Amino acid sequence: MDYAPREVGAETMLSAIRELGFQPRLVAEFEKPRERGESAEATPAPLPPRDAIPDWLTAKMDEAALAGRTLVLDFRADWCGPCVRMEHETFTDPAVRERLERDVELVSVDVDEHPDAATAFGVEAIPHLVVVAPDGTLRARTTGFRDAAAFLALLDG
Repeated sequence: MDYAPREVGAETMLSAIRELGFQPRLVAEFEKPRERGESAEATPAPLPPRDAIPDWLTAKMDEAALAGRTLVLDFRADWCGPCVRMEHETFTDPAVRERLERDVELVSVDVDEHPDAATAFGVEAIPHLVVVAPDGTLRARTTGFRDAAAFLALLDG
């Protein structure tokens, strides 16, 4: 669907967002002024407390940390079009595969099978990626389809 944002109403834009498989939501938060050179990206929400994360997932986080690997949690569902597209396009891309084999642990979390994990991480829409550095700190989180280039940029961000 092609449209000029200033020439269509909110309902048309919301309909287009839904057609793409996303859940529209309004973010009513003001951004603090940035210092020169600061990133325009908002600071991601912190990781949940360990006792709020299911045991099987804390074990995966610990394994990645011990191996010195970045962990990517891919919150998804089989019925989610953008999720399936990422599985078939993004995660099979040769450059992405090489990066995953080298230093990234990708953990797929089906939100229907593990709603407790999705709740713990504050997942409101899918696909939702959470990137955790080897030292256990949150590196990034994002919602929506990411092609191979955008996924690799997220890892490097």
